[in-house]
Amino acid sequence: MRKYGRRLLMATAAGTFLAFAAQLASRNFYLTASVELASEADRTAELQRTIQALESRIAYLESPSRLSAMGKLLDLHPLPVESFVMAEVAE
Repeated sequence: MRKYGRRLLMATAAGTFLAFAAQLASRNFYLTASVELASEADRTAELQRTIQALESRIAYLESPSRLSAMGKLLDLHPLPVESFVMAEVAE
């Protein structure tokens, strides 16, 4: 009986140790994933701010008033209507 009691105790101890090791590994994986998620969330927010800044810059560069001012500054004039030709597309 004593021999089986010792084996049972060792098996229980080994099972408990394995359960704790699995829980520790699971917790470590969870913490690592949480840190990576926070890092990616920060990177996403930074990229969204960059996108907003670039869209604002594009809107400024394409604004009609700015283009008109640049045209006047460079002494550019609109093309006369006679320089445009209407072409008929045959299907």
